[in-house]
Amino acid sequence: MGIIKGEIPLEIEEEFRKIIVLKYGMKKGNISIALQNAIEEWILKQKRLINKDKMITERILKDIRRDYKDKFIAIDNDGIVVKQGTSLQDIYNNLDPNQSLRIIVPETSRLNKVYTKRQLNWQLQRKSRRK
Repeated sequence: MGIIKGEIPLEIEEEFRKIIVLKYGMKKGNISIALQNAIEEWILKQKRLINKDKMITERILKDIRRDYKDKFIAIDNDGIVVKQGTSLQDIYNNLDPNQSLRIIVPETSRLNKVYTKRQLNWQLQRKSRRK
């Protein structure tokens, strides 16, 4: 068994304890049972949200690849295409040094085979060149 410690507002604690007494009665260990159930429900909800986000991301990737066939594409955090090019160098030039972008590699690219699992999370940040 693991132990998790944390603080919650007093009003939430009181309401939680009232509901535990109504649902399970005043028995030792009922708070642990209720906490375990609440955490399990929260975990399931988060997993569903993550899977939904993955499906949306895959759909966006498919649409972008269809619209920009055989191109390297730089998108911002909102999924808006910022720049496109035939190589990473094309995208890298003339970008804001502080801008964080996600790069989508064409399916036909050799890089695609190397970075398949990381291509959506690959951040391209340009370092300022020394003069």
